[in-house]
Amino acid sequence: MRRAAVVLTALTALALAACTPVTQTPQPSESAATAGTPSAGTPSAATSETAATPADTTSVTPSGSVSSDCLAGSYKLARFVAVGGSTNTTFGTGEGGDVTVTFTPGSYQLTGAGKSPISVTLAGQQATLLVNGTVNGDYTLQGNTAQFTVRDATGNATLNAGRLSRTLTMPEVGSVIAPSGSGTIACSTTGVTITLENVRLELERA
Repeated sequence: MRRAAVVLTALTALALAACTPVTQTPQPSESAATAGTPSAGTPSAATSETAATPADTTSVTPSGSVSSDCLAGSYKLARFVAVGGSTNTTFGTGEGGDVTVTFTPGSYQLTGAGKSPISVTLAGQQATLLVNGTVNGDYTLQGNTAQFTVRDATGNATLNAGRLSRTLTMPEVGSVIAPSGSGTIACSTTGVTITLENVRLELERA
């Protein structure tokens, strides 16, 4: 899943570049810099902002084993949550769009119709991701853990962030939103959650 982390980092950088105005910041004088330095007992604004931004801890507790009916049929990709670090800190989310995942015994197909974009939040900045392509893959299931392997990917996706636009290949976008590698499966009556190393995929019955 290293590739997924690299792609997400690139997407975040693009979103930040698109949404950050280019300005020249005057250098503060020595006296102004000294006056603006918080005392030891007063938290800085950056410290307060960091403390006020909790990580997304939403999770579904998996059962000991997963029924074969769980990974069967068609689902809509309702939401993905990109996580990283030892504390699984959230650094990107995506919701909506027209991406579906269809499971058959031992295989899956992820398809983006290319008509309705995913609303993406990257490092606090807004973007859209329009997926127009297909990813085919295989999986094996043991207990509540699945091993996913991507077989092939065709098509592309378009990321729009502010004034900037970038075209991604389907293998690139698939490394983020398609099941790949080892993942924990948690089923409910309305959908399934697949928790991978760097991303959590929340699927709803189509």
